[in-house]
Amino acid sequence: MQLLPVLLASASVVQAHYNFNALIYGGTTQATWQQVRKRSDSDSHGPVLDTSLLDIRCGKDASSAFAPGILSVAAGSTLSFVVDPSIQHPGPSLAYLAKVPAGKTAATWDGSGAVWFKVWEQGPTGWVGNGGDWPSSGLTTLGFTIPKATPSGDYLARIEHIGLHAASQANGAQFYLSCGQITVTGGGSGTPAPLVSFPGAYKATDPGILIQIYWPVPTSYTIPGPAVWRGFWGVFWIDASASSTIQRGYLDAANACQADTGSEIRNFATAKAFFDNVKHPYLFVLDNADNLELNLNPYIPTGVGATILITSRNNEMHYYGTSGAKTLTELEIDDAISLLFKASNTPKSDRTEKQGDAEAVVKQLAQHALAVIQAGAYISQRYCTLKEYIERFQRQRDSLLRFGQIQASSRSGNVYATFEISAQFLEQSKSTNQAYANALELLGVLGHLYFTGVPQGMFTCASKYAQNIPEEPLNADDITGLSRWHVSRLPKFLHGLSLNDELDDLPTSLHDALGVLRSFAIITIQLETKEISMHPLAHAWAWDRLIEADRQDAWVCTMSLIALSTCS
Repeated sequence: MQLLPVLLASASVVQAHYNFNALIYGGTTQATWQQVRKRSDSDSHGPVLDTSLLDIRCGKDASSAFAPGILSVAAGSTLSFVVDPSIQHPGPSLAYLAKVPAGKTAATWDGSGAVWFKVWEQGPTGWVGNGGDWPSSGLTTLGFTIPKATPSGDYLARIEHIGLHAASQANGAQFYLSCGQITVTGGGSGTPAPLVSFPGAYKATDPGILIQIYWPVPTSYTIPGPAVWRGFWGVFWIDASASSTIQRGYLDAANACQADTGSEIRNFATAKAFFDNVKHPYLFVLDNADNLELNLNPYIPTGVGATILITSRNNEMHYYGTSGAKTLTELEIDDAISLLFKASNTPKSDRTEKQGDAEAVVKQLAQHALAVIQAGAYISQRYCTLKEYIERFQRQRDSLLRFGQIQASSRSGNVYATFEISAQFLEQSKSTNQAYANALELLGVLGHLYFTGVPQGMFTCASKYAQNIPEEPLNADDITGLSRWHVSRLPKFLHGLSLNDELDDLPTSLHDALGVLRSFAIITIQLETKEISMHPLAHAWAWDRLIEADRQDAWVCTMSLIALSTCS
């Protein structure tokens, strides 16, 4: 008589297990195990308990239990799995994809290696109910969206539900999972990341795996595994240093999205509405948001597809963060080395040999991203090797410290020093290379203008108007007119241009000077608008590096340039 409760309890446990045994796409349910790999324990619907076993990849003995079919699925559409009979335990739901390598198909590859990326996850909506409130409870299907940016090709699709009802002890969490074989069509050009392996992605002690969900009642839950790859439909960078740059950035970004339609968006309100209504996931970066007096709220997209990233050098801007804020200090050492190799155009075949020198350089630069880029730009010009750069940097850094600049005693001083190495090279070579001399003069002018959005056309306009200024001196009492004195104060690379010169294009001297500054990564030039921009730190350095007399000359030169360019 005492056996009956035990048998009933055992039957209840078996009944609470479940399978994912078929795919659903476009409203059609596929045949059982047609594109889903059949686990050896499919009859018992058993879970995987040990995260270190190969079974954690596709289910018990299923990694190489290839299914006969492959289902075509369009990027951006929904793929679902049938749950047999239904999800009956509290816990999170997750979905992963793995790109099949060349030479294999979804029906011949076992999914080995660090190739899996998470595309969807679903945690609890609260902890009011006993064991938490989980949206998946009782579902007979479980689906997710294939990110629109997923590249086309064959994939394994891994669906997973983790039962946490017994997860308070080691290996108590129950992993219900299966792998489907699909071909993604109409895909994008995204780069899925981070990539993980199974086994390897989970540990038995992960906080989302070893957890008591009943008592004491949790206040939060961490879903196991890597971050979800959103597969952004687009990534849009907006200069948020001023309202004017934000609005211009919105217009540029919205019109880039409309390029194939032939239509043009002409005002900020329409551009903002465009992004508010985008349904695909996209990343919107509001960069250089350092001005506390600028209210960013009117410029933040409100659509369901938007992920917003705000970067600032002002810690008080953290209050805009709805998902928290993170203070970034230095790059990870491996990331800094990789960035240096890329910026210096070091061939991949040489990188192993030069790994030690590169590590020494990035450590000297405190792994500051902008400093690493500047160092790489200098080295790429073949003015020194990685090994030689350390000595040059230290010499220049010491020089900055002797100047007593505030920036030199901070991490920004590392960037100042890397810029100054390039400037000193130009100083030493300007007597034999006029383009270098012109670049230095241009640098002083740019240091007195706004750091972004400087139109190249202002130089052309000033040159053209200067040729119409009469030789006769102005009345001394006339402070509104322009004279040959103003013309004489223009940058030297604009002097001596005759009326026969083609001024619709940039003067060769200016073109070469811009090319020099760009080659050292001191400036960038927007190809479509022909506008010159500098990183705010580079802009500050361009002004700070001048001694007082040179600063006065550069100021007069800049004011004359502005006056002549606005009168043409």
